[in-house]
Amino acid sequence: MLNKRQIEKLKSRALLIKKQGDLALLEEIEKLTDEVIALQDKAVKGDIGPVGPPGKQGEQGPQGEASTVAGPQGPKGDKGEEGEPGKDGRDGIDGVDGDDADPAAIAALVLSQIKLPENKPFLLTGEDILNALSELPEEENFQIDARRIKNLPKWRGLLGGGAAVRPRIMNYDLSPQCNGSTTVFTTPLNFGIMGVFSTQAPMIYRPGVDWTQTDRTLTLTTQVDPPQAGQTLWIAFIR
Repeated sequence: MLNKRQIEKLKSRALLIKKQGDLALLEEIEKLTDEVIALQDKAVKGDIGPVGPPGKQGEQGPQGEASTVAGPQGPKGDKGEEGEPGKDGRDGIDGVDGDDADPAAIAALVLSQIKLPENKPFLLTGEDILNALSELPEEENFQIDARRIKNLPKWRGLLGGGAAVRPRIMNYDLSPQCNGSTTVFTTPLNFGIMGVFSTQAPMIYRPGVDWTQTDRTLTLTTQVDPPQAGQTLWIAFIR
């Protein structure tokens, strides 16, 4: 493809031929020149050549004026690594020895912080009395003296006269006979049942209402439920 310099040279030669009078050749050359120029205009751009080596760095320009407008705050950076532990500090100065403690003052302080229980009367429930009586041994020294029972009828002996025999109040445990359905219980030989007690309500049974006695048999009435298995049932009787 002709460059601009070659085209100008071609035009100069065409003028020279024109001066010499060869018009036919001149027309042919001008036609050829026009075709070359047309091809020059329609030329396709070639590929980009390889990048040349970088030039030398220019000199640093003068420092610009400082901006008074603050730029936007950048994102928060990552947490840095933990640094090495510092050296131990110096030991402190020893303190002054304190005064000796006063034992009396300490005792008074301790006692003032102790909350004493309130002085309330101790009350026994019917269950407490029942449990205490049921745990008494059957030895004579642990039996209840009939003279200490109020309104107890005086005993005149088996024959109704002669020397009086002092009766003893004893207790007997009927709990092994309790099964939730039994209402008739076998008792030891006695001269009268003084009371019937249980851990199941009503706890203290009413004579003639909750229970009756015939010979060596104690019968619970329909006024009370039969004691369940595991409940306590015992009697106090005269012997």
